Amino acid sequence: MEDWRENYRFLVENSLTKVEDLTDPVEVATQIILELQNFSFISNRPDPIPLLSPSKLLFRRQGSCPDLANLALLACRAHGIAVTFEFTPHYAASSNRHFWNTVINTEGNHIPFNGNCVGSLEGLPYAYNPSYKKRMAKVFRKTYAIQPNALATIIPVQDIPKGFLQEKNIKDVTHEYGPVGNLEYVLYNTISDSIQTAYLNVFNTGSWRTIDWAKKEKNNFVFSNLGVDLVYLPSIYKDGKMVFHPFPTLLDKAGKTHILKPDLKNTFDAVLGRQEEFKTDYIENNPLEIEAGKKYQLYYWDKGWQKFGISEATHKGIIFKNLPENALFLLVSKNYTGFERIFILDPQTKRIRWY
Repeated sequence: MEDWRENYRFLVENSLTKVEDLTDPVEVATQIILELQNFSFISNRPDPIPLLSPSKLLFRRQGSCPDLANLALLACRAHGIAVTFEFTPHYAASSNRHFWNTVINTEGNHIPFNGNCVGSLEGLPYAYNPSYKKRMAKVFRKTYAIQPNALATIIPVQDIPKGFLQEKNIKDVTHEYGPVGNLEYVLYNTISDSIQTAYLNVFNTGSWRTIDWAKKEKNNFVFSNLGVDLVYLPSIYKDGKMVFHPFPTLLDKAGKTHILKPDLKNTFDAVLGRQEEFKTDYIENNPLEIEAGKKYQLYYWDKGWQKFGISEATHKGIIFKNLPENALFLLVSKNYTGFERIFILDPQTKRIRWY
């Protein structure tokens, strides 16, 4: 707890002299954001502090993504501008996560922007549309009030996997950022009837990461308000560990679900290469580079990652034969980075769809 408001008012006070209409929150926020450009972004801090305090931010004049989102929030609120703190816990078709802000305009609409002043010059000088080039499974807003629908408000914190779901003041606002759909998860027989909460995961930096939860309804769990055109893997949390569902599910653009259960009886051959990618409007980080003469290991998910085989790349790509239909794949080289992405293959066109 710190008495921060006066220092932050002074920090951006000069920006208000450039504002023509002080009753327009967007214009005021715009000038405040521009005033904060001399704060630098660092991807990782050496200390374990979740968020730098207001005074530490002013002293260091640098911070990670959540720090700079908090910086913009403090500076705007110091001058009475309604600004929120938003985040996606894990990107669903690329690596890492992100934190940003919104400013509430005179019509009550939320306009997203980056607290670290990085983005396009459309709308706000440093406006940001987080769902334009990257697919997001979930977006949450931090609130002052405890949210009655937050999982940590409903069940004991010690029963929740470590992470953001242990917070009581988060609100699901995914629907404000793009099309959403639902996913129904049928409870399989090996799970105890005492399990009342299920979780949903996306693949991020080499592992399945939790991004949502659902309560048991009869024998099913219904996850709602999910980003579409994404692959999800349901799970339950038992004895301090995640127990994953045998097969992932694709929630397509139309909101329809497709269980990705490998069909080992129906197979096809394919050449994997960047030229075989299905083209989309997304700009998501898939660092896979095919190098001729280099060996690659292919995996598919069937109750866990199963080794399919190793193949050496040629100038045409990487040839694999007898691939199972309807499978989720992962391709890695000896220089595995953890940033490799999962994908599915169309058995007819042989095109790669990255997720």
